[in-house]
Amino acid sequence: MTSQLKELEKKYQFLFENSGDMIFTLDKNGIITSFNREAELTTGYDRKDVIGKSFVEVLATKGTKQLEMRRFRKRLDTRESKPFQAVMRTRNGERRNILANSMRLKDERGEVTGLACILKDVTGRKKAEQETKRAEYLLEKVVDNMADGVVITDKKGLITFYNEGAVEIFGHHPSDILGKPVLDFYVRKKDAKKVKQMLLKSKEGRISNFETQFLTREGNTVFVNMSATLMRDDEGKIIGTLGINRDITQRKTLERELKESEERYRTMVESAHDMVAIIGEDYRLKYVNKKAEELTAYSREELRGMDFRDLLAKGSRRSVLDRFRKKRRGEKVPVRYEFEIVREDGDKRRVESSSSNLMDTNGSMSTIAYIKDITERKQYEEALKDKLEELEKWYKLTVDRELKMIELKNEIRALAHELNELKQKIMPEGDRRPNSPHEKDS
Repeated sequence: MTSQLKELEKKYQFLFENSGDMIFTLDKNGIITSFNREAELTTGYDRKDVIGKSFVEVLATKGTKQLEMRRFRKRLDTRESKPFQAVMRTRNGERRNILANSMRLKDERGEVTGLACILKDVTGRKKAEQETKRAEYLLEKVVDNMADGVVITDKKGLITFYNEGAVEIFGHHPSDILGKPVLDFYVRKKDAKKVKQMLLKSKEGRISNFETQFLTREGNTVFVNMSATLMRDDEGKIIGTLGINRDITQRKTLERELKESEERYRTMVESAHDMVAIIGEDYRLKYVNKKAEELTAYSREELRGMDFRDLLAKGSRRSVLDRFRKKRRGEKVPVRYEFEIVREDGDKRRVESSSSNLMDTNGSMSTIAYIKDITERKQYEEALKDKLEELEKWYKLTVDRELKMIELKNEIRALAHELNELKQKIMPEGDRRPNSPHEKDS
């Protein structure tokens, strides 16, 4: 029995010295009677410095000495053995959070002689818990103040969380929506099934940029861009889904209006009676309408990417390019100007053009040109000019002839008057009489 007792004492001593927890014993007055190696390392005290001293004087923090002494008395008087949290002071004054427990020590007669105390330093864990709570608080605030709608569902698809952003987007109050199936709020029920399938097929259990529609509290439709993630427990089992929804209703409306506007513009351009072309900075044709085929005799496929300068007649190239450069530099040039182009079949056409500069989203400048075929008009104008010149000549001849006739008549009248005066002078006075109307007219 003595041998076994010694063996047990060795085991106890080994465990006492090599334990990862602080272990020390106290007598009935709270005086430290033993102090293991971990207690020395944690507190910074050497055992010879603390054995024989009151534990409250050595380890208790300022203001907690009476509390710790009451707690010590209670542990002596009862079989209380539940762990409790406390704060301990080290030799250099540092405060350490501990998880403590104790057991009563008894002599061979069964009388309580003191306590054996086991302390675990949980300062790191306590700090981690505080940081976790702080992070959770901050996360909660961030989620509540997100413009996006955050919706969490359990594995059955029932809504368990609904942030303020979701209230703004969908209009439902959390009290009205929590516990209800998220499926009920999809406009297209097949989208909900599609989201589930995509999440399950994804290696990461995550999808992003999935566009769908939900019903608002008022029964309207709201378009959202959804990102969703499967939530799992420590064993990897699916416990729910977290969805982040961004309201893109305004964007979708603008996209639809833009598409309609583009369609109207395209219809208008395609129906235009003139050639419409977009010319890049490198003079290559980026777009041409249907009328361009008729004017140039090239197909659209041939025109797209063609150097616009290749369409210019030799005599027009210099002036047209000079105007292009000035226009792109912002200099003032005539709104309309004329030049000649060469068709695919070699025929030349006279055209009139007006243009404006366009800046795309990448900062590249293009020119949109409206080109009207005025060949027939110019031919008509030339023919009309020739006709007018001819008429002017005839008019001048006619006017000159009329002036000569008037001049001749005046000369005849003057001669007749002179003859009449001469006649009056040479006739006898009795025979003189007024000229007859016939003679006068003659």
